[in-house]
Amino acid sequence: MAPVSSVGDKSNNGTVLIQAALETILDIAKLLRTDADDGELRVFYADLMAYCVVIRNHLDRITSTGMRLACDLADTITARLGAILTSSASAEGRLRELLARWNHVRTKDKLVKAQFLGSAVTFGERHDQRMDLVDFLASWENDVQVRYPEDRSLWTAEDFAPQNKTSDTSFAVSSAAQAVSKAMAACRNCGCMPAHDFGARLRLGTHRKSSADADADADTEGEVDFDMFLSLKQDWQEVRVHTAKEKLVQFDIEGQAPRPRQPRTLAAPVQWLCEPIFKAKAKKMMATFRLELKVTRGRLFKLQSERRSGLVDLTKSPVSLEEFLQGSPRAFTEKTKRILAVLLSYAVLHLHDTPWLQSTWNSSDILFFRTSASEIPLRPFLQTRLPGTGEDGSKLDEHAQQSGEWNEDEFDPDDLMQHPCPTIVTLAIMLMEVYFMTPFDHLARRLNVEVGGGDSSCFTRFLDASMVFEACRNEIPENFQFLYAVERCLNPAIWEDEDGSRLDSQALRSRIYEEVVRPLENDLSLAYSAISIEDLDRFAQTLNFSSWDQAIRSQQAQKQDLCQYPNQHEQTTRPPSGSASPLSGHALPSRSHPKPSGEADYKASRFFDDEPPPNGHSLEACANYSRWKRKYQAVYDKFIAPCMAPSAPPVKIAVLDTGIDLNHPDMQACAENIKDKHNWLRESARTVVHDLDGHGTFVTSLLFDYAPDAEIYIAKIADRSPASPRVIAQAITRAVDVWKVDMISMSFGFPTRAIDGYDELEHAIKHAYYHDVLLFAAASNSGGQLLRAYPAREANVVCVHSTDAHGNRSRFNPTAVVEEVNLATVGEAVESAWPMHLCSGDGHAVPEEGDEGAYCTVKSGTSYATPVMAGIAAFLLLYARLNLPDRAHLLRSQGRMVTLLRRIAQKGQGSGPRDGYYFVDVSLYDDSLFGKDKTYIDQTIRDVLNS
Repeated sequence: MAPVSSVGDKSNNGTVLIQAALETILDIAKLLRTDADDGELRVFYADLMAYCVVIRNHLDRITSTGMRLACDLADTITARLGAILTSSASAEGRLRELLARWNHVRTKDKLVKAQFLGSAVTFGERHDQRMDLVDFLASWENDVQVRYPEDRSLWTAEDFAPQNKTSDTSFAVSSAAQAVSKAMAACRNCGCMPAHDFGARLRLGTHRKSSADADADADTEGEVDFDMFLSLKQDWQEVRVHTAKEKLVQFDIEGQAPRPRQPRTLAAPVQWLCEPIFKAKAKKMMATFRLELKVTRGRLFKLQSERRSGLVDLTKSPVSLEEFLQGSPRAFTEKTKRILAVLLSYAVLHLHDTPWLQSTWNSSDILFFRTSASEIPLRPFLQTRLPGTGEDGSKLDEHAQQSGEWNEDEFDPDDLMQHPCPTIVTLAIMLMEVYFMTPFDHLARRLNVEVGGGDSSCFTRFLDASMVFEACRNEIPENFQFLYAVERCLNPAIWEDEDGSRLDSQALRSRIYEEVVRPLENDLSLAYSAISIEDLDRFAQTLNFSSWDQAIRSQQAQKQDLCQYPNQHEQTTRPPSGSASPLSGHALPSRSHPKPSGEADYKASRFFDDEPPPNGHSLEACANYSRWKRKYQAVYDKFIAPCMAPSAPPVKIAVLDTGIDLNHPDMQACAENIKDKHNWLRESARTVVHDLDGHGTFVTSLLFDYAPDAEIYIAKIADRSPASPRVIAQAITRAVDVWKVDMISMSFGFPTRAIDGYDELEHAIKHAYYHDVLLFAAASNSGGQLLRAYPAREANVVCVHSTDAHGNRSRFNPTAVVEEVNLATVGEAVESAWPMHLCSGDGHAVPEEGDEGAYCTVKSGTSYATPVMAGIAAFLLLYARLNLPDRAHLLRSQGRMVTLLRRIAQKGQGSGPRDGYYFVDVSLYDDSLFGKDKTYIDQTIRDVLNS
């Protein structure tokens, strides 16, 4: 939810404030409905939740067009929603107060929330008063539908007004970029032989400043800084170029002489652009210092160099957007797709009609740099060549002149079919590539659209883009702004005036912002309200594009890793040039010989399937899980503990994950049960399995909770980044052939099998199945968007879904598969160990959950239902070995184990799945298998083994 300070401005008629209020009321209604015993109350809260969602969707639809809600509609709903807060403030003030107070208590315990709701919020004391609110929302929603029908052509002009246009920032950035280009071009003709072929990589961004930054940088108001890399012969030098408006106004403080503004540093004029680069190279400053240049009155000056603060490693080759699309489409998440779309649209907004953006630009020109730890920040650079110099110090792009981007004297009838702005056509192509996570030509082949291929003329690209868009537009949801933005990009009339001529530069930039940038910004803000557009440049570079937008580690943390594990990054994440993917270790195509990774079109997915709840884990959910676990442990204590002896045959389990924190108190208590360790990421330290992520420690501790007598084998197959299928295959083979395990727990998944090396993983799975090794894998947390992940989808693997402690299906489960046994167990609000080095000062990853000093945390996801299910299966196998030793080996058959787990889930004769899933629950209740007489239990298991 957006912070209260950022919502409700007059420019959009308070629509953002209304949307935030609806989100808050929706959260409150969900909470109250959970605890409501009265049937009428539950119906009321359900109706209220439904109308909050419906109205929010209407507002999303309206604002996505760049329009604002009519004043009368905004005022009436603001007044009615404001009435639920018992305050004397104005209607808008009440909504702001509601947001502020709810943001304060929403992470507190239920008692604090209940006190706030009881004293400050009212939906009406009587049923008829509450239903008045529902009737109002129904009537208001109907008015919105009439005023703003789905068909926008039926809207009337008097019913809405456009939102404010973008500020002059975009024009300032464009003018500054133009000035930098001219100043650099004027310094190029140095006379060196051979002549220099200057290359440039310019960082793309919004160039916006947050209000805090604007206040802090008041002395540099109007200054635009450009981060870039320049090269002469592929020796890339980091450069920051400053531009600034000249300021002559000073303030005279009474009693003091006016103090002149001090310059940033002494400046030396640059005669030839090659000079500062050669000097930096001669002084060996290229790797550690950044050149500081400044453009003033059209001239280029050199300032004092500064030490580089970033993590960019110039010894590693960058990865282009094209390479990500071809080799690592799994890198794209819904978040990174939206952020990239905004940044690419800003590139056109700022750089259109400047030499920095050629008409032939494409995804191969968008580069991402690696850090020293081979992470790849979401920090795109545009690769281009500095323009040549003519008499006027600049030279237009010849291809653009030939393609019609600048008006020509002669008329050709085919001009009517052309697009006036080829760079905007390219933006449309790249937006489609990002949305579908595939190169444009691959997308065209999948849609059976024949495109121009080698013909790269602007005319051909416009026709190709239009045909592909028409073929794929039905695959993009109508409320998704990629659709709207691409549609507007490919409409030539949008970019022409009433006479059919191309808009002038200033009008064009205003149109780009209104028709493309703003809708994409709105889409990002609505999907991720915590991401501020003003802070997007800084926020984006904190995301690791190569690893499902996980956070980039600090430079200090990376140095610590390199000191503690000096060979690890060389073995795991740093791929050799042209061979290793930034994600999973599979081959990346070279720029000159592209190699597609398959035709599969799939949405991105997380490797480790854990699901952070939107509002944290409630105390009730945590308490329910604790009770559920105690009931299971009571069964284990009754049937296993008395029978265990040193000679009892243990169950052996391999855990394929991120390793383990062996210093954790829980792990030290189970140290005797950890029989072997193997690190598949470091050749030089095969027994070092230190957990840098936490996931593996959490999963292994869960296994010990449910199979305390099992022998555990640790296979470290990943750190924070996803593992290669080949590595997983090797770990499975070792677990089967060397460790001789009974079962393997795999709390991860790929969204597709179209990954390099997956055939080897598939072979290893079949090898394990042939040797009667049980494999358990997480189903995935993609909800209804995707089916089960791989390897959970494989026939030879037991797929594990998640429930809460009462057996209700988790909202993030993939849809149950018809005519299959969909097994599920507890995966919500699960508490387990967390590495001590990742915990906060008081020993908790989440301080408000768990006991002091426990070094534990609470998580949800099918990742955590998986070790719980594997632990239950280990208990069943151990029970069989202790009580039915002559037949116990048969329970290592996947079919028999699944049958027994389903039998446990069925609480009585004729009992079927719950919510489409068989909820595996073990307790001493009469309806549970282990709540019955031992003779009955043994006979039931024997019947399964004999089946």
